[in-house]
Amino acid sequence: MTESSTQAYTLERGTGFLQRMWYLYHQLGIWSNILVSAEYTNAYGDQLDEATILDALQIVVEAHPALWQVFVKRPSSKKGNHALHTGVLRTIDLGKCIEYLDDGSKVTSEDLERAHNEWLWNSHEPDRPLWKLQVKGRNIIFVYHHSLGDGMSGMVFHREFLAALNSRASTKTKARQSTILHVKDPAHMPLDPEEVWDGKDSILEIIWTQLVWLFMTVYYGSARIYGNLPLSKPYLSLLLLD
Repeated sequence: MTESSTQAYTLERGTGFLQRMWYLYHQLGIWSNILVSAEYTNAYGDQLDEATILDALQIVVEAHPALWQVFVKRPSSKKGNHALHTGVLRTIDLGKCIEYLDDGSKVTSEDLERAHNEWLWNSHEPDRPLWKLQVKGRNIIFVYHHSLGDGMSGMVFHREFLAALNSRASTKTKARQSTILHVKDPAHMPLDPEEVWDGKDSILEIIWTQLVWLFMTVYYGSARIYGNLPLSKPYLSLLLLD
């Protein structure tokens, strides 16, 4: 472990059953990245320029501690085992969190599939957040690790991003000097999911769910449940895991 890598985040606490399960599902490929795309328009039909996106993104990131959260593996008290911890990034470089696609006006199925299948997250010494933006014309795709949230979380992001765009349009902003943000309060972490979840942990339920999906895969074979979606394409370069 290098000195620079240890300065990327601050360890905060351990993880509960739900966070470990979500993290493991993503690591094993049972779950993939979540994508929520939205098209932004204004009265003048202007495209979203880089400065506008950066300013709005800064407002959202500074307002939501969950966007600073990462997961870190550390040796546990049991010899040969590791424990999963939550951490808070000390800095986020917004410039590295935004990917600009070609100038096409529409998001294609290929764009979505590639973002869905990419393995973006370092699970050993994380130095960037568990999300990124892809920009294509007036379309913005919010791509994030499944342990960061569900589909509704993506809708919340776009709602907050739209509000930030509108607030920026009504106020004067200074010229940006840097794309790097520094965490203001590392102790201000989002709640552990189990603090607000009233369900019960059930290994049997998890196993049952996976058996149901396995049965559907075997039973339906090459048939597709969502028959109107295009066939997936092989991305051999995306099969490398941590």
